[in-house]
Amino acid sequence: MVTIRRIRRGEGSRLREVRLRALRTDPDAFAASHDQASTRDDQVWEEMAVAGSTGEEEIILVAEDDEGLVGMVGAFTRADEPNTRHLYGMWVAPEARSFGLGQRFVDAVREWSIETGADEVKLWVVESNLPARTLYERAGFIRTGESQPLASNPSLTDVRMRLALS
Repeated sequence: MVTIRRIRRGEGSRLREVRLRALRTDPDAFAASHDQASTRDDQVWEEMAVAGSTGEEEIILVAEDDEGLVGMVGAFTRADEPNTRHLYGMWVAPEARSFGLGQRFVDAVREWSIETGADEVKLWVVESNLPARTLYERAGFIRTGESQPLASNPSLTDVRMRLALS
């Protein structure tokens, strides 16, 4: 059984492990690169875990089974868009795919966003990542018309999607 829960203070090393695995396994799905993220020191990862563990400005959720962490997703609020939450970094390990974890992550971010007073959730997704795009479209996200080159691989295109919460 896989549990989705909020990251906890003191889990910086576990966050590092799952994030680096995501970047290594699916490098063309993220704006960050494995090389870039692997240079962060332990204190940075712990600060990320602390920031994502409580409060209404940021959240990091992890999926955990008996073997360890098998997925993650984050969301945050930008000061210039106080009513918008930005979903980022969603990833599910290959051995845990096809069991609905992606949808559970999206649902959890949607719930947190509503609880924290958001009107919408936005995200960037690689246009050629059909499984991710399909998941987001099924969840009600629509394209905004914005696009940009993927920072980690400019030959790919990131497209912006939006989910209205009201």
